[in-house]
Amino acid sequence: MEQVPNGNERIGRLEVAVTDLSTRAGRGEGVLTGLSAGVARVEAVLTDVLVRVGKLEVTVEHLVNEVAELKADLKDLRKQVEGNFRILAGMNIATTFGLAAVMAKGFGWL
Repeated sequence: MEQVPNGNERIGRLEVAVTDLSTRAGRGEGVLTGLSAGVARVEAVLTDVLVRVGKLEVTVEHLVNEVAELKADLKDLRKQVEGNFRILAGMNIATTFGLAAVMAKGFGWL
């Protein structure tokens, strides 16, 4: 037959169990405190990262706008160059014919 512990033994066992639970709870609180400090650091880093990402988004938006402006400016410049090329080509042809006429007159061909 199994012996039933008396009242003092039961109280002693309960006290040991309570002490054990207190020790475990103290360790748990330390872990929780460490975890909450870690979570706070992660939140701070995440906030910093979000701020940086926001700044990058604004910067990229400005760069996209400036690239679009540069493309428009290049199109305008290309049109101007084409117009100037036609004028210069016409002047070159006119000068060539003028010089040929002066040479022909000088050699008595005309």
